[in-house]
Order: sequence, then structure tokens, then C-alpha cells
Amino acid sequence: MLFTGAGDAMRRRALKPIAEWMQGRPQRSLRGLDVGCGTGRLLAFLHDTWPGMRLAGLDLSAPYLAEARRLAGRTARVKLMEGAAESLPFADASLDLVTSSFLLHELPKKIRGQALSEMARVLKPGGLVVIVESLQKGDRPEWAGLLDLFPHYFHEPYYADYVGGNLEADLTGCGLLPFASELAFLSRVTAVAKGPSLRSSAEMLRAR
Repeated sequence: MLFTGAGDAMRRRALKPIAEWMQGRPQRSLRGLDVGCGTGRLLAFLHDTWPGMRLAGLDLSAPYLAEARRLAGRTARVKLMEGAAESLPFADASLDLVTSSFLLHELPKKIRGQALSEMARVLKPGGLVVIVESLQKGDRPEWAGLLDLFPHYFHEPYYADYVGGNLEADLTGCGLLPFASELAFLSRVTAVAKGPSLRSSAEMLRAR
């Protein structure tokens, strides 16, 4: 309702950089995690697109996880668990792909930083993090007023702090490298990689 029906369209834009990164990788050997999966909208898109990939969805809300299970279906390839983004229950360098959609602006600054550090920690070298989040100041300067008004009309206590920041700089501060970025309506899709050997999507396109 908040996005007037565009929420799923924005989430699906995460599939583009993942598809570029997936080239040459056998999906059945990969492990992915959706952090703050909520009702499982992005998780379901990932499973529908790459049904062989082993996926996990993590969220603090048991009712949300129940809805995520309904969307994903009764498949052993998708595991759901209660947990916090700032304390991921995974070993270091154990996951190939980490995603998140519309979570970070809901978190206090300190917890947000811890969550990003955790995403970097659990990612394997060569792995990919893809985040779909609200626009930040400077992404669309003409919409700055809209970003200022949003937290006044909705209960979003940490939104103003988030939109005044720089997500890509926060991710590179965690040791991750830019891979792709795209504005998608009210959101920005940010993809970053772990390890210097992984070329950006622009470089891959030039090489074809």
C-alpha cells in the first residue's frame, strides 16, 4: 500500500545484478541469505528464479516468517529462522549471496552498522551483497522534499538518519567493493562484492 503497488517491482530489480554475478556459477552449489526477509517477497523471487540455490530467510517476526513459508512453499531449499540482522547465525565466509530489502532504514545507526558488518563477515570471497533500500539524499535531488516529509507522515524514527547517509560508503567501509548500482523508483539497488578478483558489472559488459 505504501508504495502504491510498486514494492515488488522494486524488489525484483535485485535480480539483475544477481543474474550478472551468477554467470558461470552452478546454482545448486550456492548458499544465499535474505536478511530481514519479512513476509518473504524477495526470498520468493530468488527461489522462483534460482530454485536450485539453497536459501535462508531471517527475521525477528514469527508471523512474518509463517507468511514467508507460505510464499516460498514447502521446499527444503528454503530455510526460515528467527534472528537479528546484527547477529547472524552463520559462520565467517559461509555464504555466497546476501540480500536485504527495505530493512536498513528501520534500524538505529549503530545496529545498522553492525548489520552491514555481519553481512560482510558471513560472505565468502567472491560473494555478493545486494540491498534494495530507500533513496538517499542526492540520489534524486528533486525528490529531497519527499524524503524529508516521509518520516513525519509515517512511523519511521530512523529514516531521516538513513537517507542522510551514504550506503555505498558504509559497505565499502566493511571491506566490500562496488559491483552495480541502479535507481528504481523510490529505491536504490546497491550491489557490492567481496574480494578484488570480482569485476564490476560494467567491466563484464565491456568484455563481452
